Amino acid sequence: MDIELIEKYLNAMIRFKNVGMRFPVESDIQWSELLIMEKICDCYSHNHTYINVSELHNNMFISKPAVSQTLNHLEQKGYIVREIDTNDRRKISVHPTREGEKVLDRSEMSYDEKIHYLYDRLGQKDMETLLKLINKLADIIDNMED
Repeated sequence: MDIELIEKYLNAMIRFKNVGMRFPVESDIQWSELLIMEKICDCYSHNHTYINVSELHNNMFISKPAVSQTLNHLEQKGYIVREIDTNDRRKISVHPTREGEKVLDRSEMSYDEKIHYLYDRLGQKDMETLLKLINKLADIIDNMED
């Protein structure tokens, strides 16, 4: 492969990482925190049940240490509460606070606006091509790890 092409790829990936999706400053929530908050709130709002830490780890394909670290941050910010599961005292259940639900709502609205802006700028055809290539890249990288 051409060295110049490799450099362009690396520069594009670094640039993409640096521009990332930014959320409103007032929400002070990171991308990884948002994903976990969505899962916690979805479980709570649909089933009126709390999700436990092992379910987050298993359902989201995130390492246990990463889940724990993210939950620590969310708890420090007052967005979630962790409690011992009353049905199984070996498990820790997680549920959102009202402030956590508000922050999630604000962040999701901001994110939706950005996605619509991106779609308006790219158009349907380019958006579909972009998604196809991103998923193809993810599959290739995932298979490299095997």
